[in-house]
Amino acid sequence: MREQFNRMLRPLADRISSMIGVGKLTRIDPGANQQCQVEMQEDVMRDKMPHHLPYGFAHVPQPGAEPLVAYLRGDASGGIVIQIRDPRHQPTLAPGEVALHDDQLQTIHITRTGILIKTDQLVTIASPNALFTGDVEIQGECSINGIDFTPHTHGGIVPGSGSTKEPNK
Repeated sequence: MREQFNRMLRPLADRISSMIGVGKLTRIDPGANQQCQVEMQEDVMRDKMPHHLPYGFAHVPQPGAEPLVAYLRGDASGGIVIQIRDPRHQPTLAPGEVALHDDQLQTIHITRTGILIKTDQLVTIASPNALFTGDVEIQGECSINGIDFTPHTHGGIVPGSGSTKEPNK
């Protein structure tokens, strides 16, 4: 009787075990509705699998990354990519830390002692206003509206209650 029961449950167990798979990303459409081409472990190519991204976060992984594929019906049709990881570019973090990173080693790292933004590229803040509520320290060159502040001089210094000229450009 036990063997009969196992034989009856085998198809269900097979479908459940095939609901999740890990593959290799071979191509991705970087548009708003990303479609992935994935080579699954059984050397089967799956094309036009939708990549479900979490709200507020967008990325276009490189080929060779490892997509996690869910087959909602328990068979190979209708699969969706629910997550993509790429251990080739994964930074090392301490327990409790979080980082946003890319394949160029650029990171926004929320560490145990503060937030570190690391890049060898230009950082641009595009905003009509910016507010810093604490002290600001600049290590390196500084210019404001084309005026170099490291170093700069003021001409026309007059003792007493007079004021200075604008900085030299």
